[in-house]
Amino acid sequence: MAADGRTLTQTIAAEGVLAGMYSGERAYPDVLDAVDRALRSDDPHRLLQLADQLLMRRSDGTWDQFADAYPASYCADQPNTGVNEAWKEAATEARRAPIFGPLLGTDLQCAVWPVDAPRSLGKLTAPKAPPLVVIGTTGDPATPYEWAQGMADQLASAVLVTHRGTGHTAFGSACYDAVVRPYLLEGRLPADGTTC
Repeated sequence: MAADGRTLTQTIAAEGVLAGMYSGERAYPDVLDAVDRALRSDDPHRLLQLADQLLMRRSDGTWDQFADAYPASYCADQPNTGVNEAWKEAATEARRAPIFGPLLGTDLQCAVWPVDAPRSLGKLTAPKAPPLVVIGTTGDPATPYEWAQGMADQLASAVLVTHRGTGHTAFGSACYDAVVRPYLLEGRLPADGTTC
């Protein structure tokens, strides 16, 4: 669909829908409205806006530096298995996620990134760190809850807080008000296993 000199492709539409998944249930009505406008009224503007928010595209058509900076950290977290493996992984993801997998394509950024990731970081125990709070969201579309559990298990002084909800991170949730603010402002450590 064309809109003001831009084109809403299937991939950009999928990114717009993903934007709602990152924001959690509170964004679902906006996503449904954007999809409804595109399908019923041939109006792609709202889906383009949602995709732009997720991908950090500015209104003047330029991009935030996040797109350039992201591979530096993302690719350091995993071994570079090469282009052929990236294509195989894309095929697997297309089978596992038949709607989004094929539309989001092959993740080649780390396969062509010029710096190899460290072979192994080992366990991150931080034995001399002050008490740490690790929060995992059970319905996080980007960082699975199991990763938070693994991190809390590794860190010597960490407590795990479970945010039962959707969206990427627990920022702005009940966990933020009940756990994060008291921890950051007063040093109050929640009990290990706290759920909010």
